Amino acid sequence: MGVVLAVYGIALLMLGRNINKALADALTLRDELDGSETRFRDFSGAALDWYWETDENLRFTLITDTVRRYNGGIDPSVFYGMTRRELPIAHNKDKERWERHFQVMDAREPFQNFEYSFVDRHGEIHDWSISGWPIFDAEGTFVGYRGVGRDTTEASQLGRMKNEFVSTVSHELRSPLTSIKGALDLIKGGALGRVPDDMEPMIEVAYKNSERLFLLINDLLDIEKIEAGSMAFDMKTIDIVPLIEQAIEENRGIAEQYGVTFQIEADQLEAGDPGGYARGASVIGDADRLIQVLNNLLSNAAKFSEAGAPVRIGVARQNGSVTISVANRGRPIPADFGERIFDKFSQVDASDTKTIGGTGLGLSIAKAIVEKHEGRIGYESSENDTTTFRVTLPAG
Repeated sequence: MGVVLAVYGIALLMLGRNINKALADALTLRDELDGSETRFRDFSGAALDWYWETDENLRFTLITDTVRRYNGGIDPSVFYGMTRRELPIAHNKDKERWERHFQVMDAREPFQNFEYSFVDRHGEIHDWSISGWPIFDAEGTFVGYRGVGRDTTEASQLGRMKNEFVSTVSHELRSPLTSIKGALDLIKGGALGRVPDDMEPMIEVAYKNSERLFLLINDLLDIEKIEAGSMAFDMKTIDIVPLIEQAIEENRGIAEQYGVTFQIEADQLEAGDPGGYARGASVIGDADRLIQVLNNLLSNAAKFSEAGAPVRIGVARQNGSVTISVANRGRPIPADFGERIFDKFSQVDASDTKTIGGTGLGLSIAKAIVEKHEGRIGYESSENDTTTFRVTLPAG
């Protein structure tokens, strides 16, 4: 009996020690969690960004207190239980863009840098940018969004000031530069008599540089129109093939300069092949603006092609859309360059500007024009040195 009691006592003692250790571990864990929560509060309070979460119904369950400083001092918890559709934001200002944003959230997809304006309770306008990531549990069930927001008002104001300055300078330069370029045209054409041999190289340099400046100013003005939403579009049903043929003719000089040729893919559509050069393929678009896109793609392909290599152009009709492809062989675009190729003043290699020429704005303008047509533009650059740009537009 005594042995049994002794064993029982030892067991109780060990159990007590285990309980005390478990309690100590729990208290330590609680202190660590409290410390983590305090650190998160400190970091989020000092950050320029605020953080937010929603539940599976897209209703806000958390907005960190940082948003208070950009919202006229209002308590962020007043938004709890609301969806983004119910926030006091002027959704009607740009219905299509907001609807695309809501469609992304309804599809449980991530989004980055969605920009909009928010009017606080004092009537002050703030420019905001938000990003969000869908959260799923271990079973793959959607449980909500988690994201970050930032007030971009100051940056937006600086951007507008910069754009206004660039626009003003561009407009002021355009008229005198047009006169200079016109005068050089007359001199080159012999309207003022034969140019002395020793002056011809200088006249040619002056003409090429005036032409380059003229292109830069036109591109800057186009960027300004696009960003201001004032670029006009005359949408009609257009047969895309004659438009491509016009762009080829307009870029024939560049092709000859770089020793390349433009080749249109063989017409295989009538034979039942959905690809190839599709005569009769029509799109809904502005012919002048689409020529601008095609000229950019063809001239870039010619400039970056190997001498003697053809630039291949194809047209395909499929699923209510028309896709134009422009492929060339030459130095590939680096794999890590990605969508930056469409950024303003973007160059794969800074030396390209000097050796090949260009403003670095063409692809940015082309992307904006294509998106205004509710289309998309992208590219593929393969290991065999073939780069293909594709423009997909709604079929007419």
